[in-house]
Amino acid sequence: QGITMKPSFVLNRPYPRDTVYLIHKWATEGMTIPQIARLLSRSEENVEAALRCSLRPSEQKSLEAFLLPRSGQKLK
Repeated sequence: QGITMKPSFVLNRPYPRDTVYLIHKWATEGMTIPQIARLLSRSEENVEAALRCSLRPSEQKSLEAFLLPRSGQKLK
């Protein structure tokens, strides 16, 4: 079965803040940009752009709490 290509406007649609957070989370956990792009039906460029967006302080704290609940370490 062939892969159906989605139109550019679908792959490069704007993303809400929760998508930016999830992309950062998954990348931190080790998922590759192509994996994240496929999972979210987005282009790799769209995922890369989300990764260039800084997390808000509250989002950064949430990510640290989720990924490092006992270590007390900070993410770089």
